[in-house]
Amino acid sequence: MNIKIDYDFKKCLPALTPEEYANLEASILKEGVRDPIILWNETIIDGHNRYQICTDHNITEFPTTAMDFKSKDQALEWILQNQLGRRNLTDFQRNKIALQYEEVIAKRMKERMSERGKDQAELLHSGKGGRNRQPLEKTSKRKELAKIAGTSEFSIRNTKTILEKGTPEQIERAEKGGKGNSLTAIAREITAQDETKKCKTCGRILPISEFREGHNSCKTCSNRKPYKGTGKYDHISDAEVIGDLYNEDKFKPYTIEDVVQEFEANFEVSLDMLEGILSAHTDVLKDQDNNKKIQTVLEKAEKAFNEMKRRYEHEKL
Repeated sequence: MNIKIDYDFKKCLPALTPEEYANLEASILKEGVRDPIILWNETIIDGHNRYQICTDHNITEFPTTAMDFKSKDQALEWILQNQLGRRNLTDFQRNKIALQYEEVIAKRMKERMSERGKDQAELLHSGKGGRNRQPLEKTSKRKELAKIAGTSEFSIRNTKTILEKGTPEQIERAEKGGKGNSLTAIAREITAQDETKKCKTCGRILPISEFREGHNSCKTCSNRKPYKGTGKYDHISDAEVIGDLYNEDKFKPYTIEDVVQEFEANFEVSLDMLEGILSAHTDVLKDQDNNKKIQTVLEKAEKAFNEMKRRYEHEKL
């Protein structure tokens, strides 16, 4: 038998550590190859390490099992599912394997859309298109990959960020996992190093991710409710504004409208920031105990606002 190696198959599998490889080698030399090498058209789809050890030690007798697939994509899908099902992997490793599906998923989605178009064309031709048209389920590559990996879309996004932009040290930490090495923490380290931009409103230097596309003000400033008259005095210089602060003839009393506007602006910014924190950590909040902790904090905030409301209701009397 002329056994062949397809490097597209081999490279998509997590490599064994030196210790794992040494243990496998010792086991084969002592007991022989226990698990068969899986082949498709004489090409290895599972058992690359076992075959390599046999080749290095001139072992020619080992069990094999032949499988039948319609295409290379189908064989690749089997390899990835087989690895995801049998190895004790971290989320990063699971996501890394699932990301090998990206091209397969894109092709599958394109075929699905094409089939959908043909079906609708047939219905329209028969005059039943309007009555029988079924909405197409919304999906995305990231959502499909998360299903395959058994993780979340947020986890897939973080893994891709680490693989594409992370240093070898950061990737190694993600592989290892554990305290301080969560995908969220490492992805934040990476995005914090991204290109920065100066906010034209507050003047802070912030990561590009803090700006909406096409905006020169950061998200915090963009969400702040503008005061009445904003833009009316844009022609006045900073020096003139500061000078007016010390000019008693131009003194303008602070009215209730000013209080309301200032309170509303700060309130909306605070809500936006808190919502942003929760939205960025939906994967953590899926845990029931963690969700209860957040609910406790929100209840405290609700009580604090109710107490403030009660206090000022009494003071107005």
